[in-house]
Amino acid sequence: NDFKIMSLIGVAHGASHYYQLAFATMLLIVRQEAGLTYTDVGLLAGIFYGVSGIAQTGAGFAVDRFGARPILAGGLAVIGLALALVSIAHSFMAFAAIAVIAGLGNCVFHPADFALLNASVNQGRLGRAYSIHGVGGSLGWAAAPIMYFLDSMFGWVGAALIGATPGLVLAVLVWTQHETLVDHRVKERAAAAQHGAP
Repeated sequence: NDFKIMSLIGVAHGASHYYQLAFATMLLIVRQEAGLTYTDVGLLAGIFYGVSGIAQTGAGFAVDRFGARPILAGGLAVIGLALALVSIAHSFMAFAAIAVIAGLGNCVFHPADFALLNASVNQGRLGRAYSIHGVGGSLGWAAAPIMYFLDSMFGWVGAALIGATPGLVLAVLVWTQHETLVDHRVKERAAAAQHGAP
């Protein structure tokens, strides 16, 4: 069970890093068609990272309020859909809106990932779990250049739509693993109920 949990969360973290660079890569791919300058591309990437960084605090509160598993599943779905929206964007303002949406999807990963690992994995394997989590992120960065291959095979619209698929698939997987991914809120509520029991 621990291996399954570590693998799933590691892949989810990899998706976060993959989308970070996949979004910037898609901006470079569509730059000329969309009339973007390199300055625009840098600004749009900055919006993505800025929103993601600022919103992480709010994501942490959301994880504590609603639980890590649904928040992680939602983040995966949102960031996947954001990349898919690149297929219909044709202006700087449209890409800026997508960057905000993608940043909001990306902000959930660290708060949700670590909450799930701490609650679900045997305490003696947490070091290994954190390592796999980190490796997953690095592999996600390494996978992002596949967007150029997808563009060459299917065009930039196809690349954006196909590139969105991993996030949507992982969102379903995370959402359905309610027995494997133990939510820390469930543990806290069970402990509170036991403490309050006569």
